[in-house]
Amino acid sequence: MGWYDVSRLDSVSVKRCTLNLVKYVQIVTILILMPVLCSTQETGKLPTSAPQNTAPVKKYSLRVDWKDGVVHTYSVTEKTKVKRIYRDKLEKNYERETVYYLSMSSTGMDKGFTKLRCVIDSLTYKFTEGNTVLIYDSYDEKKTNIKGEFPDLTATFACMSHQFEFKIAPTGEVASVSGVGENGDIDWLKDYINDPESPMDTLQKTLWLSCISPENLKMIADIPKGIIAGKMQIKADSIWTRTVGMRLDGVNFVDTLKSEVVSFAKSNFVISSVSKALQPVALQSVRMFGIPGLADVISGKGTGTVRLDMTSGGTVKKAEINYSADIEAKYKLEKFSENIQTTVLCTLIGQYKW
Repeated sequence: MGWYDVSRLDSVSVKRCTLNLVKYVQIVTILILMPVLCSTQETGKLPTSAPQNTAPVKKYSLRVDWKDGVVHTYSVTEKTKVKRIYRDKLEKNYERETVYYLSMSSTGMDKGFTKLRCVIDSLTYKFTEGNTVLIYDSYDEKKTNIKGEFPDLTATFACMSHQFEFKIAPTGEVASVSGVGENGDIDWLKDYINDPESPMDTLQKTLWLSCISPENLKMIADIPKGIIAGKMQIKADSIWTRTVGMRLDGVNFVDTLKSEVVSFAKSNFVISSVSKALQPVALQSVRMFGIPGLADVISGKGTGTVRLDMTSGGTVKKAEINYSADIEAKYKLEKFSENIQTTVLCTLIGQYKW
């Protein structure tokens, strides 16, 4: 066949057209299937979350602010019930209710520590044992029916009208207790008690010094109890722990409190704290009601709660303390046990500038 063989030319043309058609069909098929393939590949990937509008973490700012030049007045009502059991199963039960009226004001800072000047202006006292009820009222002598010296009362009122100063650390706890550098303050009274020429006997000195001890003054006048650790920025669901001191019926304890904010409304916080490790301070001797000398505390344990109501501006409006403790003690060779129930209610009476 020659170059111009028409039959061969037609056959070649047909084959070429057929190949071109097949290629075209393949390209079209691939283009059609590509979205399906891509979709299949995406389905096999790990899911990626779409950007979400996460709400900001809710936080609280907590602090206690005594405000320079502002006097805070509080009433502090302390109620204690004691049940003592001796070795021969004899019981001794008594109750004490004391209401302290306090004034306190910040006088500035000293190397980062807040200087808080405090004074117990007045108090009322009620002691009950069986049918006997003894009353003392520093404002109204007519209500007082205690004649002569009553040691339990001495251990309560000896600190009244003697100014003292708390130095509050930046971390919130009372770092030291001292006088204010004036006649008649706590340091002056301490020097008087310890003077060799003092007319007091040893047990009287013990009662007076116990009443003006840092532990007793902090139990009465340290309203927030060191629960707020300075200036705190915390999440709403935060829980924090603080080591604090407690004084129950003259016995010094140390405790660990677990605290949290349980409510916040109208610029007011409520903080709830639960006792986790109440223990009496080791190696302490205490003058107890009905014991002629100093008793040694051997062991003890207990539970308790503290609630603070305070403003967002740092003013403690109310503090409630509830504790129950059991101790083992001895006087000379006589061992005995005590159950101590103590409640304390601190209430802000008012604030005024001076």
